[in-house]
Amino acid sequence: MRQQTRASKEPAEKVVQDIRRATRKHYSAEEKIRIVLEGLRGEDSIAELCRREGIAQSSAASATAPPDLSKAVRARRARQACPVD
Repeated sequence: MRQQTRASKEPAEKVVQDIRRATRKHYSAEEKIRIVLEGLRGEDSIAELCRREGIAQSSAASATAPPDLSKAVRARRARQACPVD
């Protein structure tokens, strides 16, 4: 009996995955640019923008975040630690 139950669950899980994959929204390049520019403009919060567009907040936050400046910060600290006269 257990083997029959297990076998019937596997196709159902596959069907659910296929439905999720098919219903995923695909954004064009223009739509992506528009959303990122709205986030950079800062008129609404990132959370509000994500709710309105139906996207994950982590996706929008990473797209609108400032570039990583860790390299520049390390270089500046190194210059300050060992000033050249």
